[in-house]
Amino acid sequence: MIRASKTIVAVCAVFFCAATASSLNAAVDLPWSTTYNCPEWNQTQGGLSCNGLQKALDGTCQGQGEQITQSANYPGGGGGKGQRHWQGDGTNSNSGGTLLNFNSPQKELWIRWYMRYEKGFKWSSLSYDKWLYINTGAQGKDCIPEFYGNNGISVGAQGTPNPHQVFANKGWQAIYGSQSDGSWFCVEIHIKMDTNGSNGIGRLWLNGELIASNTAVNWSGGNATARQGWTRFLIGSNQKSPSNGRPMYVDFDDFYVTNTRPSNRDAHGNYFIGPIGSGSNPPTEPQQPPTEPQQPPAEPQNPPATSTVILSETWEQNNVNNWKFDYAAGDTRIETSPVYAGNYAIKMRSSNPGNYVHFFGDHPLLSRPGQMVTDVTVEEYYYPSEGFRWPSTAMKLWIMNCFESWNAGYNRAEGQTKPNTWAPYYMAVGVDSSGRPFAELTRADGLGGTGDIWHAYSQNVGSPVALVPGKWNKIKFRLKLNDLGKSNGVFQLWINDNLKCDYSSMNFRGTYSRLGWNHVMMSMHGVPSHPQNQWISRDNIRILSGEGRVSAISPPSGIQVRLY
Repeated sequence: MIRASKTIVAVCAVFFCAATASSLNAAVDLPWSTTYNCPEWNQTQGGLSCNGLQKALDGTCQGQGEQITQSANYPGGGGGKGQRHWQGDGTNSNSGGTLLNFNSPQKELWIRWYMRYEKGFKWSSLSYDKWLYINTGAQGKDCIPEFYGNNGISVGAQGTPNPHQVFANKGWQAIYGSQSDGSWFCVEIHIKMDTNGSNGIGRLWLNGELIASNTAVNWSGGNATARQGWTRFLIGSNQKSPSNGRPMYVDFDDFYVTNTRPSNRDAHGNYFIGPIGSGSNPPTEPQQPPTEPQQPPAEPQNPPATSTVILSETWEQNNVNNWKFDYAAGDTRIETSPVYAGNYAIKMRSSNPGNYVHFFGDHPLLSRPGQMVTDVTVEEYYYPSEGFRWPSTAMKLWIMNCFESWNAGYNRAEGQTKPNTWAPYYMAVGVDSSGRPFAELTRADGLGGTGDIWHAYSQNVGSPVALVPGKWNKIKFRLKLNDLGKSNGVFQLWINDNLKCDYSSMNFRGTYSRLGWNHVMMSMHGVPSHPQNQWISRDNIRILSGEGRVSAISPPSGIQVRLY
C-alpha cells in the first residue's frame, strides 16, 4: 500500500510499534529459516515460541486468530507446519501476524517464502495486500512486499517520494485470474539499503523468475536511522477489499532469510536463494563478501547463427517501397533532417501519420510465403520533435501481428469487441502518457481459452525510462512465441541498449498453430492525436528473426535517458 489510506497506515504503524515493543529482546542471527516445525498454536492462546518467531499484534479477524497449523504446510517444502493468516472483507480486517527480530540491523537481505490464498478467495477491487512489514529503526520507513492493484506486485519503500520503485505488473490476475485456485507460489526479494537516496537495490522474483529489478532505490527517504538497516519483519499484515462473505486464510511457509550472498544465480546472473530444489540450499557463501548483483545482460557479443535479417530499412533509396503492402501515405514523407545516419529518414506527422506495413514470413498474401517466424526482433532509432507532447493515454509505435485473412473474424477477446479482426493475436509496442515505452498484448477468445485485450506489460527492470524529445532514442524489442498451450513466450524491450522489459511467461497465441509473426505495422496512433506541428523521425529500422543479435548498430552520441 502507501498510496491508499495514509491515515490508516500511520495508525497501524503506531499500533505495531506499541504491540511489539515488549518482545524486542528476543532476536535471531542470520541466516534463518523455518518450516514451522513447532507445536500447533493459535493467537488466542497467547505467546508464541517457534524458531524465533513471536506473536505480533493482538487483533483477530472476526474471532479468527493467527495460527501455526499442519493444514497450512506447503507440501513441496521441508515438512513441519505453516502459518495461517486470516483476512476479512473490507479494509484492514485481519489476524495479528507473527514477528521476527534481528540481533542487529541488516543493510542487505534476501528473503524467500511460499504462500497461497484459500481456494475461492477474491476481491471486490484489490487495492493492496501487505505480506510482510520489514521495519527499520525509523518509524514509517519500511519495506513492504505486497499485492498492489489488481495485477501488480510491489516491494514498497514506505515514506519515500516514490513508494513503488520495485514494481511488476504480474500480480493477482497473472497468478490466479479472478479468484484463487488455492495453489502455492514462491516469492523472493533482495533488498540493499541505500547510502545516498539513489543507490539501494531492490529485486523481486516470482516462482524463480526475475520480474522486477532496480539498482537505484531510495529505501531510506534520507533518514539516517533507516540507513542503519532493517531490524525485524512482520509476517501477515493488512489489506483492502477482500469480498468473500467470511474470513478466508492466506498461508505462509518455508521462509529462508540471509544477509550473505547466496550461491545460486537466476537466469540473468543475479545471486538469489531460489525456489526449493533449485540447488541453493544451503544458499550461503560466508567466505565471500556480498558483491553488487548484475543487471540482466543487454546484448551478447556473439550472435547466434539462426538470426537473420528480414528487413533493413535506411531510407537511402528515398522511397517507401518496403512498406506498401497495406499503404496509406498520410502526412508522412522522407526528409533530410533530422537523420540518424546517411542522408534520409522518414518523418511522420501526428495528425495523419498514414499506414505503413511490411509483410514477411508465412504471410498468406505474399506471392511466395516463407517459413513461420516464431521469434522476431525489431530495432530502430526514433526522434520525437523538440517539446513533443505525449498523448494523454498512450501512443503506438509498432504493432506486430499474426495475419490470417481479412475475413478471419477474430472479433472477441475477454468477451469484448476486438480490433484487427484479421489477426488471432498481436502485440502493440508504444509509449504511455509520460513517454515511457511498454507493450500491450491482444489474443482472441477461443484459442485454448479466454483471450486478452490490451493486456499491459510495463517496464519491470530497474527504474522506468522515457524517450527524450529532441534526441535520437534507440528502441529494440523481441517477441518469441510460446509453445502451444503454454505460457513460456518471451517479451523483451531495450531502450538505448538497456534492458527495461523482461518477461518470459507470455501467452501470445494460446493453442493457435497455423501462422506466426508475419505482419508489422509502423504506427504513430495516439489517443488523442495532437496538433499538426508534432512529428517524429525514424531511421535505421531492422527486423530480424531470432534473438536479433546480428552486428548491433553503434548507438549515437548524446543519447539521454530520463528517469522517473
